[in-house]
Amino acid sequence: MSCRKPTIDAPIWSMPDIHAMNQTFALKVVTPLFGGGYEARKIDLACPIRPASVRGHLRFWWRATAGAQFATAGAQFATSEALFQAEEALWGSDKRPGTISLHVVLQEKGEPQTYSQTLANVPNVHTGAVRYALFPFQGDNQQAEASCLHNVAFTLNVSGPSSTRAEVTKAIYAWVRYGGIGARTRRGCGSLCLTNSDTIPPLGLQPNVTVEALDDLTVLQNAVYLLGPEQHGQYAALLAWAMAVQVYNDFRQKVSFARNPPAGTSKSPGRSKWPEPDAIRRITGDHYDDGAKNHAASHLVHQGFPRADLGLPIIFHFKDYKQRPPYGVQPDPADATLEGPCIGRLRFASPIITKAFQSGAGRFRPLIVILNAPHVWHYGPLILKHGGGTATIAGHQVNLNSSDRSNVAPMGGTGIRQALAAYARGLGWK
Repeated sequence: MSCRKPTIDAPIWSMPDIHAMNQTFALKVVTPLFGGGYEARKIDLACPIRPASVRGHLRFWWRATAGAQFATAGAQFATSEALFQAEEALWGSDKRPGTISLHVVLQEKGEPQTYSQTLANVPNVHTGAVRYALFPFQGDNQQAEASCLHNVAFTLNVSGPSSTRAEVTKAIYAWVRYGGIGARTRRGCGSLCLTNSDTIPPLGLQPNVTVEALDDLTVLQNAVYLLGPEQHGQYAALLAWAMAVQVYNDFRQKVSFARNPPAGTSKSPGRSKWPEPDAIRRITGDHYDDGAKNHAASHLVHQGFPRADLGLPIIFHFKDYKQRPPYGVQPDPADATLEGPCIGRLRFASPIITKAFQSGAGRFRPLIVILNAPHVWHYGPLILKHGGGTATIAGHQVNLNSSDRSNVAPMGGTGIRQALAAYARGLGWK
């Protein structure tokens, strides 16, 4: 029997690139790590830092740092296709391998904790903020509290052609500065710090470059960065994280800013100054019509949903909802959910990042980043799902006109992202 003839050519030897990129980063997770495993909401104790997850995060931050060259006014190849081809060549796809290799070595597996144990590590003054960041993991009658890991440490080795060093290093530094590992990283979970460097080199971004965002492209150029007071000591990272989340939470919910003060002897916050609750009351018809009642739909902006531009879905919970009696009125609607218009567009990643930023060895500052991301109304009308069915929310109901913006007190007459930046600056953040 004759031997089979090979169907592929023999490999061709070439001189190794003695200047090839080969870098190792020592990293530590400084805020609770939730999820990130092969099963949703759960950590993988055997492999808490999956190389595939790291690659996914780095792909996003590469687009955020290198992607602007494909969206800059006058760029020669300013298309989504050109961006994807460059990304595929570097990081790979399901059709071809990329030129970048990643190797993760776990140094410390970390300490498993529950949601409640996580709160115990944060000084009481900030536990409310942490609850806001971790609400998907709290558990309820159907689901137990999610577990997380503290003090995970690992090394990341990155290798590839020498020509890729600058853009890959920039993506890694952006990931460490602004991202994290696991779930809920935009609310600061799984934040990272470098343990083999006191500080992270600046990214050297060009704040004045003109960027025309492509579909689904988020870039760091023209993003807004706001830093709060530096924290020191054992709980510096947790404190910085909680402070950042607190500012964002206050912007959306703080009494006397985003909500009215309690009425009379009540200890509960008053009505929201945002228009969404009353818009839902009007859409569903579930509210008191008598203006003397507490729950009459009274907001001057009748059909406004500006907070949709800060991320979807949004679940609206009305605390005074009760099952409609056989005879009488419904004081408040049932819970409602605002989401994107179709499968594949149901979610809209928040352009707001709140996290602990490593400012030096053992030092952290609370950080809020408002990314230069497409607006939610670019993708068509949204869908409000409520107890009585669904309603379509048009773009102008999210992107309010100047008159309506002036009637939403927390917005102060500006767009909602600009209003958040103004609120943080008013607290002394720079």
